[in-house]
Amino acid sequence: MEEILRRLGLTRNEIKVYMTLLKIKSGLAGEVTKLSGIHRRSVYDAIERLVQKGLISYALEGKRKYFQIEKPERLMDIMSNWQEELKEKLPKFLTLYEGGLEKQQALMYRGTNGLKSVMDDQIDVGKDIYIYGAYGDLDKRLKYFFAQFEKRRLKKKIHVKLVFDENNRSRWAGGLPLVDAKFISSGFSGPVTTEIYGNRVIIIHWTDNPIIFMIRSPEVAASYKKYFDLIWKIAKR
Repeated sequence: MEEILRRLGLTRNEIKVYMTLLKIKSGLAGEVTKLSGIHRRSVYDAIERLVQKGLISYALEGKRKYFQIEKPERLMDIMSNWQEELKEKLPKFLTLYEGGLEKQQALMYRGTNGLKSVMDDQIDVGKDIYIYGAYGDLDKRLKYFFAQFEKRRLKKKIHVKLVFDENNRSRWAGGLPLVDAKFISSGFSGPVTTEIYGNRVIIIHWTDNPIIFMIRSPEVAASYKKYFDLIWKIAKR
């Protein structure tokens, strides 16, 4: 399996950190350092790169960061010529991944790979999506991936409701299938988008390298959905 990761472009330290987290499921940087046998500074560097690649994420508990592996399917996004070989090895990764880890309630992602992780999760959950706040330009930031996401969304008949700032009306340009959009007075939008689906709440801070927070909680999702419903009633088509 390590040879596959090497062919996918991961460095020696990245592979050691990835395989360590694959086995322990979640842990502090200190635990990863001890189990991997890598210098602590090198562990942090490897973790940073793996987060950027969307292969791991972390949950905050107080001031402590617990790093955890993302679904091994995320490896498919960075492969090219080794697709068939990776598919052959993927069950082994899944066997290690499916060890009964209870999912963290709050996760953080970064960059375009983080956005892809969230969008993949939306398809996996398969529930209607409710979005308000910043426009985000996903269709431009993730051109090819967004087109594939839309195909998968329509196949699963996932409906989307959007509330944008009135200033974004012209950018919406006719919309998309199974998407209903409304608009609210100028000044409503900032640099943040909020999305609700299933028991998830996603908060995206739009920068050159977006920061994405995911909260998994039925109670929190229900609370945000009530707020969305209130905005939806006020907004106009």
